[in-house]
This record gives sequence, structure tokens and C-alpha cells, in this order.
Amino acid sequence: MADRRGAGGRPMAAALAVATAACALPLVARFLTTPAPAAVLAAFGTLAVLPTLVVLTLSAATRHLATAVAAAVLALAQLALLVPQVASDRAPDGTPLTVMTVNLNLGAADAAAVVEAVRRHRVEVLSVQELTVDAERRLDAAGIGTALPYKVTDPGGSASGTGLWASRPLARLAPWQMTFRSSAAALTVAGRRVVVRSVHPFPPRWSDVSRWRADLTALRTSVAGDDDQEVTVLLGDLNATGHHRELRRVMAEGGWRDAGELVGAGVVRTWSPSRGVPPLL
Repeated sequence: MADRRGAGGRPMAAALAVATAACALPLVARFLTTPAPAAVLAAFGTLAVLPTLVVLTLSAATRHLATAVAAAVLALAQLALLVPQVASDRAPDGTPLTVMTVNLNLGAADAAAVVEAVRRHRVEVLSVQELTVDAERRLDAAGIGTALPYKVTDPGGSASGTGLWASRPLARLAPWQMTFRSSAAALTVAGRRVVVRSVHPFPPRWSDVSRWRADLTALRTSVAGDDDQEVTVLLGDLNATGHHRELRRVMAEGGWRDAGELVGAGVVRTWSPSRGVPPLL
């Protein structure tokens, strides 16, 4: 009797092997800083587990043992990276501060929806990226000043502007030097000075990551220069995830913790490639 995995099964085996290798690319990119596409591929590190599981299922169903084992090992490695996101740590003692960050999509976001979210979640500090002059006017008209009466804003054209709103007085601080603006301020929480910064590094491009890497380097060196005794909260659109080696270095050298990981929020997707497409990353 002929082996059904013989000549007829070779194309399937090859296809599964190629698919497994493709699924591994984001994991490999996690440890690279070059070439430029690595930064884009690394962003899909969390999402890649889904096609890996599909490849594993197909390999098992068609009895291709080698690719099944490879896909299983790859899936375990990918899932292991998700553990910190779903396993919460014990929150440190202290006074809670509810913060929110939003990218206004070149200033075009629904200002009323932003203000409604601030009120619904009882936000105390709001960080805004891609803040334009018109978007700030619309936020004011929607009542942001009633919910959060204090602000430090640096509106700009297109994607460059940022801003901070708060329920308590803000003292403007010097911004960090990055491609886009980075509003910064200090406020007092339970008698302690807290620094909040709205940050928005330049996004990585498939063909060029020089500005993205320069901004993350600026972020890392600026963080290193901050007062270790101060409580600092970075809020913004970082255009990077924990799958990016550059951001992991920023966090490691600055002693930062991911707020989502601290509370075990799981995978929170916030980025979509276009309107009408649900968030993927």
C-alpha cells in the first residue's frame, strides 16, 4: 500500500514547513535591531501565535510529524511570552491614579467620545497624541475643561502635537527632544510629586526605522537622566511593544514596569491599519 505522505504529500510538507518558518519570523525579529523590516515584524509577535496554532493543527491532522513538533515548540515559545500579560503582580501600596491615553488619529478623533470616556472611567490624567489646534478646540467645546480643568498642551500639525489634561494643577516641565512633541508636567498626588509625560515616538517603517530608533534612543537616555526618586508615568503611543528589543532596553535601563502587565490586563489591542478594521496589535 502506498504511503499517502509520499510524492503527493511532499507539497503539503513543504507548504507546512514554509508556513512554520513564516510564523517564527516575528519571534526571531524580537531579538534583532536590523534590518528595518524586523521592527515591523516584531510588532506581530503576539498575533503570530494564531497562525502557528493553525499550522500545528494542520500538521497533526495530515500526520506531518516534523512540522507538528516544530509548530508545537514555536507555539509554546509564543504563548510563554504572553504569561506576563495575563499573570498580574500584587499592586504596590499607595494612592491610585487613573490615567488614560489616546491617539487622536491626526486630530480627527471624535472629541465628544473622548470626553465621555474620561467621565465614564473617572480619569484623573489624560494624555493625548496627534493633537492639532482644531482638535484641542473641539475637546474644549466638548467639555474636557469641565472634567479635567488643568492642561499643558503642545498642539501641532498632523501627528506632531501632544497634550495633558488633569483634575488637579499641572506644572509644565521641559519636554524630551524627539521627532514629535512630548508634553510633560508635574502634579501632586497624596502629597507626592508625580511626573507625567505624553510621548509619541516616530513609527517604524518597513523600509526605514532610523527615526523610530533615534526616538527610542532619546527616550532611553532621557529616562536615564530623570530623578530616580520621582514617580514618573509615561503615557502615549509608543509605536512599540514589549516584543521590540529597543523598548525592552528602555524599560530595563530605566526600571520601568508595564502598567498592563502589573494588573494582568492581558493582550489589549489598540492599533488598526485602517478605519473599519478591528484593532490587531
